Parts: sequence; structure tokens; C-alpha cells
Amino acid sequence: MVETMKQEAKKICYVSNNRINKDKWNCCVSAGKPNLAYAHSNYLDVVCKGEWDALIYGDYEAVFPLPIKKKWGLQYIVQPAFCQQLGAFGNDEHIGTEAFIKRIPWRFVRVRLQLNPYFALKDIPIGIDGTAIFHTQKPNRMFLSSLIKHFIQRGVLQQKDNFILPLLVVNPFNKDAQKNIKALESLEIRYKKNEIGYQEVIQTYRTAWGHLNPDISQKTYDNFAMACHKIELNAFTVSAHSENDELLGAAIFLSTQGNENEPGYLHYVCAGPTVKGKTLGIMHGILNHVIQSFKNRNMVLDFEGSSIESVAAFYKKFNAQNAPFWVLKRGI
Repeated sequence: MVETMKQEAKKICYVSNNRINKDKWNCCVSAGKPNLAYAHSNYLDVVCKGEWDALIYGDYEAVFPLPIKKKWGLQYIVQPAFCQQLGAFGNDEHIGTEAFIKRIPWRFVRVRLQLNPYFALKDIPIGIDGTAIFHTQKPNRMFLSSLIKHFIQRGVLQQKDNFILPLLVVNPFNKDAQKNIKALESLEIRYKKNEIGYQEVIQTYRTAWGHLNPDISQKTYDNFAMACHKIELNAFTVSAHSENDELLGAAIFLSTQGNENEPGYLHYVCAGPTVKGKTLGIMHGILNHVIQSFKNRNMVLDFEGSSIESVAAFYKKFNAQNAPFWVLKRGI
């Protein structure tokens, strides 16, 4: 097994962004597992501001994007905003996520990545607390202190909650959700697709919940809106309006198509109610509208979280199930 993994690791190549074949890349993601919207090159190009390289296995049999930031002459790998899960994508028959993370170059002194749980993770023992510790190849630069080498070499994988709902068969929601949806149905609320733009949804979100994410800058929000435009066929808005056409709430969804072996995904990326919509529980109505529109399809609704207990409780109302992703931490 060890020798096999060594042979597999030799086939993983580091490829700079300007040398990535984007057509082969997108074909690998679309035809493999999982087909998440964040992994497509046109989305990555915008949310990473063009600063991403990759690890590629074979002839694009599997790929692993590396979003890069630079500060004080040092290079970091950091998860971009509005890009919940990255990691490995493609065919995992002969390669696992761990082979990629062990090949992340040591020059990245800090690595913080959120890895999808769908691509196989092999040969790394997971503790009962859901944490795994692994070691990569030691940096061979003598000028690095032994302490820095230790932190660069040692990596930790931890699980983080994320709720999903398979849409092929949708079971009844819990009583509280049904009660809220029934109350909304007694009102003359209209749900519209692409009635409002991405920026208006983002502003609605910022007004409702922006104080919870003060580190997200205006430029980051603008980049996210631009990324949605870049994948126009795979991004859409859903908004709820009163009988007087007053906006009550809105959401941005990213979507992908399923393939022969894997479902498509519907990502609930950015959403929020207005003040009036919040009193009505309008997000119950928006989610119910989308679920009813997409049910009986081989797709998965990805709620994009959450480890926040109250948010998780809200998603559980729709019979969402926990599918934790991995958080990779390596370096200083």
C-alpha cells in the first residue's frame, strides 16, 4: 500500500495558473466527483482574483485547486469567501485527498483550506473526535529553523458541520417548518426567479446578517457578484415579494448538473430577509419554493453550513442531514 501511494504521488504535478488547461479542468470537475460550482475555473478565477494554482493528477484525472495570497513576501493558501468547499475533484478510484494535501509545496507557510468530504480520504487515521493529524515531507531548506519546519510539516484535519438535502426524494418537513410555510401560503406572496440582481440580494444579506461577517470587504462582495455573472447559466436569484411588490427576502443559488455517477448540486450561497420578511419567516417560503421546484431531480441542496446551533436547527427543519467537510490547517 505504501509503495502504491508513492507511485500515485509521483503522478501529482504542481501546475501554475497560466499553464492549466481550463477546458480539461472543467471537464474533470463536471464528469467527476463532486461537481461543486466552486471548483469550476471561471468561478475560481474571480473569487481568487486570478491567484490560484493547482495540483493535477495524471492527465486531469483529478485536480486540487490552491487559492493563493501573498503578504510580506510570504505565500499562503487560504479559502476564498463564497467558496465553501474546495479540495480534490475528479476520479478518486486510484487517488485520495490525502495524496494531494501531502504534496502541497512547503513554501506555503500557512495553509487553511476547506475540503469537500465526497472525494475519498485514504490512509489517514481519523480520531474519535473527528480529527486527523498527518505529516508531509520535510522542507529541505537548511535556513529554516527546526520550529518552522515542524509547523510546515505537521498538518491537522478537523470536521465542520454542513447540512445537505438530497432532492430526488423529499420527505415532509418538520411541524414547525410546515406551520411557517402554511402561514406564508395564506398571504399573497410571489416568488420570482432572477427578478432582482446579484447585488441587490447581496445588499439584502448585508443588511440582515452582514454584521456577523465584518471581515468581508466591499471588494469581496463585488467579486462574488462578478463570479455569479461569470457562471450565469449556473447562478440565479430567488426573491419573495408582497402583494404590493415589496421585497421580503432573497437568495443566490449556484447550481451544477449531475453526471452518470454523481448528483448535481444546488448551493444556497447568500441569502437574507428584509425587516418585514424576517417577521414573516420568509426564508421558510424561499427554501420551500426552491425545494419544490427542484424535487425529484438527482440533485443535492447544499445549505452551506452551519456550525452555528440556531442556523443548523433551522436547516434541520427541512430534514437536512449533516455532511461534515474537512478543514485543513498546516503551518504557522
